Amino acid sequence: MKLSKIILALILFLTMFSTGCQNSSLRGEEQVIRIAGSTSVWPVSEALARQFQLRHPGVKVFVQEGDSTLGVRAVVHHLVEIGAVSRRPSAGEEKSLEFHLLGYDRLQVITSRSNPVRQLTLPQLQGIFAGQISNWRQVGGADAPVHLVVREAGSGTAQVFGEMIMQGRSVSPRALVMSSAGAVVASVGGDPNAIGYVASTYHNPEVKALLVTEQDGAPLSLTRPLYYVTQPAPGGLVRQFLDYARSPAGQQIIRAAMRD
Repeated sequence: MKLSKIILALILFLTMFSTGCQNSSLRGEEQVIRIAGSTSVWPVSEALARQFQLRHPGVKVFVQEGDSTLGVRAVVHHLVEIGAVSRRPSAGEEKSLEFHLLGYDRLQVITSRSNPVRQLTLPQLQGIFAGQISNWRQVGGADAPVHLVVREAGSGTAQVFGEMIMQGRSVSPRALVMSSAGAVVASVGGDPNAIGYVASTYHNPEVKALLVTEQDGAPLSLTRPLYYVTQPAPGGLVRQFLDYARSPAGQQIIRAAMRD
């Protein structure tokens, strides 16, 4: 992710959330929690926020999409109380911040429902995203060019895809780079020759998840953790929200958000 993009996004977060906080202070009736970061966690955060606000009248939970790196940096710079992260924390991040495990989702490799391909092996996927396999006919599909759709470098989903699927290989520079999971889904759903990846929290009737297997046909596990990240030892309203997310009721909401 380019530095200018990070700075611009952080400024937008600060402007939006500061306005919300100022309005709340003027009314004297709302307390505010600000959450920003991974688009993979966004459906979960939205669902939790709705129910938490119902349980706590006068509390407003703002949720903003971005990416995992942005979520971490927004917490570091005290622009939000909670960052959303869909990758494992780095050693440096764990030393200075506190990570709260929400649960686990799956990385999904998706194509349009009109694409006849239903299954790919790990070597085939690596070849496709590296640009070595450029026609669907090479993997049992139609005689048509493969259109790659990926996430930007700051995305936790992109990092996990690089670790689990590419395993050190570079993604083709011809890939179309998207800034959100929703944009990936929309692009792939509207193009019968496209292939991309998103979290299992994202569903759309226009796309389907491919079965990904090892070379021998064994299903490949693509599970990864989802986190909230905060400053160390959060208290007050933030602690209440985190405790709710990890309560039986909160966990049920998280599982439902991943299924819906």
